[in-house]
Amino acid sequence: MKYRREESFRYTFETPLEGVFKILIVSSDNMKETSEAPIEVVDISPGGLCFTSSLDMPLENKEFLLEVHFSLADEPIVILGKIVWKRHYANAYMYGFEAVEDEKTEQQIIDHLKMFIQENR
Repeated sequence: MKYRREESFRYTFETPLEGVFKILIVSSDNMKETSEAPIEVVDISPGGLCFTSSLDMPLENKEFLLEVHFSLADEPIVILGKIVWKRHYANAYMYGFEAVEDEKTEQQIIDHLKMFIQENR
């Protein structure tokens, strides 16, 4: 198998991580946000993650962002981004989430994922 340097790695959790998200609706003159809803983070990479939720969110409306919160190695992680795909999964929905490019957050994910892996060996 050929390794592609431009592709980032992806780590799948044995037990999904609990987290929450809220929807941010940004318009030219203000920003509105929803209350938080629970998710389970299935896997993660520095550029995004896959999560499940009981909520059926539309993909057609690209005018909103998600703010995802969860802990990795007992450290809080907050990622801003958008949904790029959705699949029906058991009694829930599985979403592909792409983070807004942010080198600081990407490095935070890498560092805390290394700690998580060390703690769970």
